[in-house]
Amino acid sequence: MWHTHLHEGKTITDNFMQRELKYDIAKGIAIILVIVGHGHCISPLTLSFIYSFHMPLFFIIAGVFYHERGIKESVRMDFRRLMIPYFVFAALAAMKFSVSKGILQGDIQAVIDCITAMCWMSATGHHSLLFSDIPTVGIIWFLPTLFVCKNLYNILLRRMTNDRHKLMLVCILTSIAGVAVDILVNLPFGILTGCGALVFYMAGNMLKTYKPTYAILAIGGSIWLACIFTSFLSMGSNRYGCYPLDVIEALAATILMVRLSDKIGKSRVGEYLAWMGRNSMVVLCMHFVTILVDPNTR
Repeated sequence: MWHTHLHEGKTITDNFMQRELKYDIAKGIAIILVIVGHGHCISPLTLSFIYSFHMPLFFIIAGVFYHERGIKESVRMDFRRLMIPYFVFAALAAMKFSVSKGILQGDIQAVIDCITAMCWMSATGHHSLLFSDIPTVGIIWFLPTLFVCKNLYNILLRRMTNDRHKLMLVCILTSIAGVAVDILVNLPFGILTGCGALVFYMAGNMLKTYKPTYAILAIGGSIWLACIFTSFLSMGSNRYGCYPLDVIEALAATILMVRLSDKIGKSRVGEYLAWMGRNSMVVLCMHFVTILVDPNTR
């Protein structure tokens, strides 16, 4: 059954693997940029280029593979896949600081800050009136944010058939999340960053049926180039320098990166990048460990 022939001599299996491969390669490129973006001596322009699309790409591609599930099933599966690794690596951070700061240096406040960050699940860079000084948990903010984003989408939007209504709801939630982070309160558990990521997740889901034309991609690419020089997007702190242009450019950049990945295909470089993409969550968590051990060795 899996080897039923298609036109041009391809099989269903070959066609499916090729479709999967380009997304794995794109995620491989993005996870490498995550590591590079956390290094020292990165120029502001390079950092703006990296941040313009590297984290949105993961949410957009996740949206491409969205399938409607029952609420309990979705929560259970994503908790096992996303939240259990989060708690494991967050606990490693707490143990590390308990030993290095609490026991060896007697700095109990550092241990309290680490446990607070682990429970709050917040990234850095918040400027809200309340709880903006909560310590950051680091790069693993991505895991609870994706958990919230996926399940919120599944709960609120899975039964909505009108794309216009979906878009309106997502824009409202994303805007409220942005205002809340910047002005009101930095909520725990990845709630606000998860709401902010909804627009990317929904865009990925819509890409399954909508294919942008070359003209639209050219416009989006131009906006991407302009935003690299004039704006700055940070999903971790849910901040956008020029919303909604930052959303448009991140989407255009992701589409172009996926198309580039499709061209790389099954080359040696493509195979390496695809491996990185398939194991991007492992790479993310191990990158967190290397920063945790000694931030000065980045």
